[in-house]
Formats: sequence, structure tokens, C-alpha cells
Amino acid sequence: MKKNVVKHLAFTLMLSLLTPMVAVPNNAIVVQAAKKTAAPKLNKTKVTLKGLKDSEKLTVLNPVSGATYSWSSTNTKIATVDYKGAITPVAKGTTTIKCRIKYPNKTQKLLSCTVKVEIPVTGIKINNADLGDNNAHVIVVGEKYDFNFNYVPAKPSSKAYWFIEDKQFASVNGTGVVTGIKPGITRLKIVAAPNRAGVDKSDIYHAVNISVVDKELKATRVQSVTLASAGELVIKFSDPIDALSVLNPDTKELKDTIRIYQNKTKEPTTVDPGKLTGSLSTDLKTLTITPEKTFSGAYDIRVTSNVRSTENVAAAVYDETLTLIDKTGPSYSGTTLDDSGVISVINFNEPVDISDMEVLDVLIGNGKASSSTESMIKNKSNYVLAKDKKSLKIDLSGISSTEKNQTITVMLSNIKDFAGNYSSPYIMPVNLYTDTTPKPQAKIVSVKRTSYSVLSVQYDRAIRSPGIAMVGGNSIYGQVDIDNNKIVNYALSSSQSSLRGNQTVSIGYWDSYNVPYTDTSADKYTNITVNFDVDNSAPYIVDYRLDPVVVGTTTTYKLNLTFNETVTTNSTSGYLTSTVYTSNGNVLPNTNLYYTLSVNDKVVTVSFTSTQLTTGNYKISIPAGFVKDVFFNSSVAKDITVNQNGAYGTELPAPTSIQQSNTNPSEIIITFANKLDRASAETVANYSIYGATVTKAVLTEQTDTKAVVTLTLQTGSIKYDASYPIVLTGIRGYSDNHGPISKYETIIPLKENTAPVAYTAKYKSSNNSIEITFSENIQGTARFNVYQNNTLFNSSSEVSAFISNNTVYIMLSKTPYSPSKLTVAPDTNNVITDVKGNVALVPTMYVQN
Repeated sequence: MKKNVVKHLAFTLMLSLLTPMVAVPNNAIVVQAAKKTAAPKLNKTKVTLKGLKDSEKLTVLNPVSGATYSWSSTNTKIATVDYKGAITPVAKGTTTIKCRIKYPNKTQKLLSCTVKVEIPVTGIKINNADLGDNNAHVIVVGEKYDFNFNYVPAKPSSKAYWFIEDKQFASVNGTGVVTGIKPGITRLKIVAAPNRAGVDKSDIYHAVNISVVDKELKATRVQSVTLASAGELVIKFSDPIDALSVLNPDTKELKDTIRIYQNKTKEPTTVDPGKLTGSLSTDLKTLTITPEKTFSGAYDIRVTSNVRSTENVAAAVYDETLTLIDKTGPSYSGTTLDDSGVISVINFNEPVDISDMEVLDVLIGNGKASSSTESMIKNKSNYVLAKDKKSLKIDLSGISSTEKNQTITVMLSNIKDFAGNYSSPYIMPVNLYTDTTPKPQAKIVSVKRTSYSVLSVQYDRAIRSPGIAMVGGNSIYGQVDIDNNKIVNYALSSSQSSLRGNQTVSIGYWDSYNVPYTDTSADKYTNITVNFDVDNSAPYIVDYRLDPVVVGTTTTYKLNLTFNETVTTNSTSGYLTSTVYTSNGNVLPNTNLYYTLSVNDKVVTVSFTSTQLTTGNYKISIPAGFVKDVFFNSSVAKDITVNQNGAYGTELPAPTSIQQSNTNPSEIIITFANKLDRASAETVANYSIYGATVTKAVLTEQTDTKAVVTLTLQTGSIKYDASYPIVLTGIRGYSDNHGPISKYETIIPLKENTAPVAYTAKYKSSNNSIEITFSENIQGTARFNVYQNNTLFNSSSEVSAFISNNTVYIMLSKTPYSPSKLTVAPDTNNVITDVKGNVALVPTMYVQN
């Protein structure tokens, strides 16, 4: 039985080995060995995505049980992929999406798919054409101009192709550089297409007119562009310039014919100058541009051909990048006296910041001023800064009659320009004047209606007493204008305001300054015909800007709206309706932005809260009647678009205190509430005190919540007791937990650190003593050794020494046989300082007999 079983098994085994070699009919059912499993692969190895809203999902075919799959992109700036294989395009280009498979047996396999992202172009526009009133960009024969353009969207898959329609007047190369050939009008066209063969089929293009003019017509040129100060950029032209071609006649704002842009590529810290205004010199050849903020950094400055001379000749295009950094402080340029004879105007060569100004001393003639005059002149609130910030005005009518008509010298300090440069000298002497000698009576220059309810009279001299106006049979008492004392304003009643056409106005009984009683020319009425018609044009927005306001860690936003004329408002709060285009592509219509509002002349400031303005673009509707002008005309409606980019800083917080050492005036103690990076904290160049020299910076204390830096100043570099500016830059937090402090500036009171100096040592035979005289009063412990012929004569322990005022008295214990051969030298225990703690400089001194 056992043998039969073995035979049967052997036969079965042989049959199973022979079976694969036997042909089997197609319809037969047989039992075979298991097939080999197909390898995993991606459903696609090449994908093309059209636009940023397109998408694709990759899947793994023939997945293996128990394996894991991880996805990645070789360039996430082109396309990304999630953990399920879904691809999202980011920008134009090509990348590779990879899937890494890890099998249960720990072997791996890498699958890949090439992804090409194409961005279809939807628009193209030439962005730097200077189109004037004739809707054409002007180019001189033989000159070149490099045109630029923008795609929509920014980086599509298309190419740009340039064309000139009439090639007899101009030519263009492949990069958009146009050359003038001969006078005439032609058109420049740019076309977006996938390739040159597709240009004729493309409907994506933009065109501008080109006016080529002869060289003889283009004589007006920019001669120079210079920075007069951080608050003044000066452009000089070869010929007189038409003011209307560069300045708005009402607001004096710079027109778009001259463009100034920040160049942060060249200088990342370039300051936004804000709104630009300007003024022309009397010969119309010099344009002075004033920024709302300051010029500091690199700027692209472009004077376009739409700037015109008074002969209507186009200016040659000026296009330069300049670095404008003001490193020179303001200087005193003299004092003028207004018509009142008692108001002195202190003039500077540039706009100044007097927020920290101090008045240190007041002198009249060769002596001190009276206490009342000194008190008035030292009162900072009595100084009024002019609108252009280049002069200070002070009313001296309150000083005593005995001190008038004399030169008053005032010592000012802490005056700086808007680049932060302090005056040189830092302690600046200026003169004040008065003149109360007799002057003629003021004469009327003009009378006009300046608003719906105000009549203004302009005189040729300052007015002390405004007088009376008769309008429509009724009298009005005037008020001297607070900004211009040559103007008197009269408030019209409702019935007087309703008058129209030419009206007879009688003005009388005004008085100017220092007019003798014998001059009675104003003691009567003068009749003048005045047009009472009012301006009916509506105010409108000429400029707008959204500015962040950072206070500590809180950021709010202010929308500044500039109108073409002075405006007012009856409401100080409310909301504006906007459409928000968020950074992630969402559109939020009918979004209400709640605000508070303030008005200053032509500028309306709308203040929003930070929580209302998320990052994105805002199309804000300014409704009709938002403001009114002085003639009660309501403003027109306007939609504006602004951007909120959501930028914030993380620099090192400012120090909690900065003070001078109580024991050593040459040391400044700076305390932070943060741990500091030692290298930057001990870099002397990171500290600046105007008028003083920092020689050393040492991190003297450091904990997790506190750091103390001690600065050492050069002895004698602080020459006056006054307030001094200190500037900190570049100091970082420990392990870069805070970025470098960009610029922290404050004012600190400092005592002078000039050491007392021993001038002379004299022998007094009357009491057998030596008297050492110092440059100022001193204190401390006097310890001196006395030598005769270089041999110790009296040690410090043998003499009696004491200090009185500025003198050290050394009482000798024995009488010298040759006083002329005596010398005195301080011993190691000698400690003499001035009353402020400055250590005296006492060398070995020869004694005078």
C-alpha cells in the first residue's frame, strides 16, 4: 500500500512539470501558475495646464498593497502638488511632479510627470508713453526713447512684438527703442502673440501716437537736478518754463509731466517722499520741488517732453536715477522784520524741525536782557514756524520800550532739518530786531469775496486795527487774518452773502503799525466796486493715498484725499462702501469701511481701523456731497482704488532709558528691556550723539529681560549744558530674536564733560604756601607732593591742602631756599573734579615765584 502511494505522488509531480509544455485548446480551462503583478505607474507622464485656474490630478495605476506614496514638485514656484496628487499651477514654466513609492519590503520606486504651465495673455499696454494734449509722445529727430510695457496677467506665455506703422518718421527695434527719423506723426504698436507667425491673428495689442519733431524745436533742457535739502529738490532749466505744464495752478502740486519714483532696487531704504508740491523762481527757470515727507535714498527722476517752455517748446526728456541723501545741517541766513516793526522773522537756508528746539540765552547789546524779556523770548511757544518751515516768527511787541530798536542776540539749539541733520554750529546765535519809528498808513491793494460768507481786503502793510466795511448799507467789523497780517477778513451776514453782481463796498478806519497821529488818510471811508458773484463749480478729488500709521504693535490706516480747493465737512464719522479684492482671489462687494474724518484746507483724512483693512485692493466709492467748498458747492462722486499690502516690522524695541552717568559726565547709560546681540551692541558706529564723540561702547549688563550699554564720550566733546540728540541704529536682539533697530532718535539732557585744567602754580612767601589755580570751580580731595630741584621737599602727608572755589591751597611745612625751583605733582590719592564730576587734568607743574 505504501509503495502505491509513493508511485502515485511521483506520477502527479511529473504530470505537473510537463503540463506547461503541452498545447492546450483556446477554450480549455486549465490550472496555471500565478501571473507576474504589473508595475505601478502614473496615469500621465506629461501635463499642460492653461492658466492659474486650471488643475490636474495624477493617480498611481497598479498600486501595491501596503505601499506608501509621497508627492513633491521640483519647483514649487511653477506648480505645487498635494498629498493626493492634485496639481495647482503657480506661475508660467515647467516643473516635474514626483511620486515616491515605498514598498513593504523597504524598496523604493520613483515615478515622474512633466508639468508645463502656460499663462494665456489677456492684455498688454505701453506704460511709459508721455501723451500730451495732442495725445502723442514727442521724440526729437535722431533721439531715442525706450518704451516699456505691462502684460495682463504679469507673466504670460506669450511674447511681445513691436511695430511702427509709418517707418518714414520713426523706427523701432525688438526691445521697444524708438528712434526719430524725420518730423511727422506715426503710431507705435505692441502685439502679444505666442510667436511671430501668430501676430496677424492676435487681437491683444496696444498702440500710441508718436510725434517726431525737429531738433531746432527742442531747445529747452534740464541743466541740473540737485538736492538743496531733504525737503527741497531743485531742477534748473535752460529756458523759462510754462508753470501750467508742471504745476497744478490751485494746489501747486507737481503734475505728472515730472515724475519722481522710489528706486528700492538701488537703495532698499529709500523713503517715500509723499505728495510733491513745487514753486518756480521769478525767471521761471528754476523749479523747487518740496516733498510731503522727505527725500532720502535713490529716486528715478523723469522730466517728460510734456514740460513746455513759455515759447511752447517741448523739453528734452531727462531720465536719471539719482541718490539724494542730505548730510548737511541747516544754517541761519539772517533775520527780517515785518511791517509791524515788532515781529522778527528768523530765516534758515532750508526747512527746519524745531520740535526739540531750546533757547539757551538772550542778550541785548552787550548785556543781559531784562528778566521779563528773557522769559518771553525763552518761551518756545512764542515762536511760530512758517508753512514752508524755513523761518521762525516771534512777536516782540511785549518787550519794554527801552529794549526796542536794539539788536537782540539769542542762542538756539536742537534745530535740525528733515533728514535729521543738526545745525552747524549746534548752539546757533541768531539776531532779533524791532523798529518802532514812524511809518506811513497802509493802503488798500484789493477787495474780493474769498468764500460764500467772507469778504477779504488786502493791504500793502501789516494791519494793527482792522477797521470797518459797509456792505449793502450795513457795517461789519473785520478781523486780521492769522496767517497774513496784511489781510483783513469781514464775515458777511446771510443777506449780504446773497448779494450778486457788482456791489459798492466802503472800507474805512483801519490802522497799520507805527503810523503817526498826524496821518489821517484812513480816518474815512473809501468806496470800491466788488464783484459778488460766487463760484458754482463743484470740488473734486485730485489725489489720494492710503498710508499705514504704526503705533507700537497696532497698525491703522488713513486715506488722504486731496481736493482741488479748500473744503469743509459737516460730519466727522460714517462709513464708505467698497469692493474688496483680497490677496487670495476673493471679491467682497458692498463692504462698509467705518471711519472718523478730519479736514485741513484741501486735504481730507479718513481714518480706518486695522481690523477693517485686510491685505488686498479696495475700490472705494466716495459719494457726491462728501465735502463742500467755501462757496457751499458739494463735491462730485468718485471711485478710487487703493492697496493695503499688510507689511509689518519686527525690529528691536527702543531702549527704556538713556541717561548721563551721575558720577562721570563722559559716560552715557542706555538700558534695554531685551537681551542684545553683543557684537552690534558694542559697535561704536551704531551710536551717534550730535556734538559729541563716542569712543567706546560696552555691554556692561545682560540678562534675559535687561541689557545695559555704557557709552564713553571723548572728554571735552560736550561743551555746553543742553539737550542733545542721540541716534541708535543697527543694534540687534540676542540670537536675532529681533531684527536691527532701523533708527531710534531721542533728545537727552547732558552736562558738559570738559575737564577742569590747572593753569598756574604760584608760591606765596607771605604764608609759605603754593596756590594752584584751575579753569573753573573744583571739589574733592587735594593731595600733592612738592619737589625742590627734583628732590622731594614736602610729601603730601607733610603739607596741609584744601580747596576753595577754583584754587588749591598747599600750606608747606618748611620754607624752601629756592622757590623758583619748586615743582608740584599730584599723588595717587589726589581726586579733584569740577562740580559736575569731570576729573581734573593736573600735570606736574613748575611753581612761579
